[in-house]
Amino acid sequence: MTEREPEPPLPGPGPTDNVLRRADALRNHERVVAAARELFAARGLDVTVPEVAARAGVGRATVYRSYPSKEELVLAVARDGFRSLQARTLAALAADDAYRALSD
Repeated sequence: MTEREPEPPLPGPGPTDNVLRRADALRNHERVVAAARELFAARGLDVTVPEVAARAGVGRATVYRSYPSKEELVLAVARDGFRSLQARTLAALAADDAYRALSD
């Protein structure tokens, strides 16, 4: 038996490409939700998805890929708010003075 040389890698995306894409998608998601939260707070729910995309610095297709309707985007903003409240509440409960920690 002869020892074979390792085969060269196949062209195309490698294993780290998916990780980078996921990280990029996560950043875009965070930017979109933050932009939507800011715009909804300032101007109400009359804000359009293209306005959210522009504020987030992403294309409309990026927003619509994750949020096919404005209602989905509104729900994402609400879920994000509830997650944040849950995290702050749990941290406050772990503190010596829960009320003070939550108030701060």
